[in-house]
Order: sequence, then C-alpha cells, then structure tokens
Amino acid sequence: MLSVKDINLLEGQNQGLKKQNKSLQKEVKELRQKLKLSEERHEVLLNEYDELLHKTPENVSNCTECENDVLLKSADLEMRCEKLEWWYKTLNKALDIKDELNRALREENEELKNKLRILKNDR
Repeated sequence: MLSVKDINLLEGQNQGLKKQNKSLQKEVKELRQKLKLSEERHEVLLNEYDELLHKTPENVSNCTECENDVLLKSADLEMRCEKLEWWYKTLNKALDIKDELNRALREENEELKNKLRILKNDR
C-alpha cells in the first residue's frame, strides 16, 4: 500500500521525466534543423563539384589549379558527408531515446493511475 508521500514522490518523478522528454524533443528538433541545413549545403557543394567536372580545359587557364580545387572540394564533401552520417545516426539515437522515455512515462502513468485507483477504493 502506497502512502500519500510515496504517491507525491512518484508524481514528482513523473513530472521530471516529462521535462526530460520535452528537452529531448527540443534537442531532436534542433538536430533535424542542423541536418537539413547540412544537407542543403551538401547539395550546393555537389552542384559546384559537378560544374567543375564539366568545365572544358580551354575554359580553364591552369588545369593543375582546377584539379587541386576539385580535390580540395572533394575532400571537403567527404568530410561533410561523414558529418551528415554522424548527425543522422545521432538523430536516430535521440529519437530512440525519446520513444523509450515516452514508453516509460506511459507505463509509469498507468502504474500511478492504478495506485491512485486502489487508494481511492481502500478509503
């Protein structure tokens, strides 16, 4: 049998978990925004890379410079791609944590409701 003190403690814990859940949801939203910006930047860089690939030698004054530029941009794109993959994995982990917290909160809410129901029936 739970006392009122235990019930208040459980409700306090439940509120704390709800706040953590909201914080995680906000973090997930921010991560999604950063991921979208990174993807847009990645697309721009890919387009620039394609333009460089399609330039003809007569339009380029020094092929060595152009080749170096392409190599640098390619390396930059690879690093950005790795960052995007990291953000994607991190975002999925955060979403999994959010789902797990939501499930735990639902279970705890049900337990609290059942305990309250039992306490009301015992009176």
